[in-house]
Amino acid sequence: MHIRFLVCGFSLLLFLACQNPTDNQKKDSDDPDSKYRPLFIYQGDYFQLGSVQEISELAAAHDVAVFTHGFTLSELDWVNGHCLDVAYDSLAAVITKARELNPDIEIYGYVTATADHPLGCWPQPSVQLESCNDGICSDFIYWTNKWLSMEYDYPGALIDGIFVDLVNEVLISPVVRDNCLSYIKLAGKRAFVNALSDTAGVAFALESTYLDSSDMLLVEGYQRIAGYENLQSSAIEQLVSESDVRWSVIVSETYGADVNCSSSKFQNALARFDSLGGTAITYQAADLGTITGTWSFCTEDQL
Repeated sequence: MHIRFLVCGFSLLLFLACQNPTDNQKKDSDDPDSKYRPLFIYQGDYFQLGSVQEISELAAAHDVAVFTHGFTLSELDWVNGHCLDVAYDSLAAVITKARELNPDIEIYGYVTATADHPLGCWPQPSVQLESCNDGICSDFIYWTNKWLSMEYDYPGALIDGIFVDLVNEVLISPVVRDNCLSYIKLAGKRAFVNALSDTAGVAFALESTYLDSSDMLLVEGYQRIAGYENLQSSAIEQLVSESDVRWSVIVSETYGADVNCSSSKFQNALARFDSLGGTAITYQAADLGTITGTWSFCTEDQL
C-alpha cells in the first residue's frame, strides 16, 4: 500500500508541477524604500485569531507567511514517523484571501524535516535521524504532497514553497536534509528552512547544494531567544553574509510574554538585521501563539 502511494505521489507531483510552473510563483517582494518586512509564522490555534477574513487580513499585512495546521495527521498516515496535528479546515480559504489582498506575499506550507523520525516530529531526547527507510523520506513526501494537493483542490490557495522545520544536524543527517530539499525542488517550489538558533545549525543548512538565492533560511532566535541574548548572533551573521540564500529571523521573548514593538531590544535587532540585508523579521513570544493564542504585529508607526 505504501509503495503504491509513493508512485502515485510522484505522479501527482509531476502533474501539479505542470499546473503550477515556477514562472508563476511570486518573486522577491523586497521594498527598497522600507526597512521593515514582517514575517508571519503563527503556530497556535487559528480560531483564536478570529474569522477567516480577520486571519487573512492579518497574514496579508506581512511580506512572508508560513502556515501551519493544514491537515489532520495521525498515526495511520505514516510509514516511519509519528507526527500528529489537527487541521484548521478554513486554511485554504485564508491562503486564497491573503494572496488576493497581498499579491506580493510569499506563502509557505509547514512540514518538518523530522517527519520520518521514529521518535516523532520533535524527538526527545534529540537523536539524529541518519537516513530514511530505503533512502526515501516517504512521510516528508506525503506531507509535502498534501500541500501540493491543496493547490490542486483549491486553485486560489497557491504556495510559493515549503517551510522545512528542524533543519539542524542534531536532528537530521545531511542525507535526510538533502532528500527533503531535493523533493521540494523536484516540485518546482522554494524551500524555507528553519536552522534553529545556533551557528552549527545555520552552517549545516547552508551546506546543502539544493538551496539557492530563491530559497530562504530562518534563524529562530536572532539577537534574542526566549528572552535571552543569543550570543551566537554575530557568528550567524557572518555565515549568512557568505551565502546567496536569503535569511529571515524571529526575535523572541519568553514563552507567553507580551512584546513591545517599540522596545530598544527589537529596534536594535531590526536595525542590525536591516543593515545586513535580511529579508523578513518578526518579534514574538517564543511560543509563537501556542500559549497566548495571539500574534503581535508590529506596524511601521511603532518602529
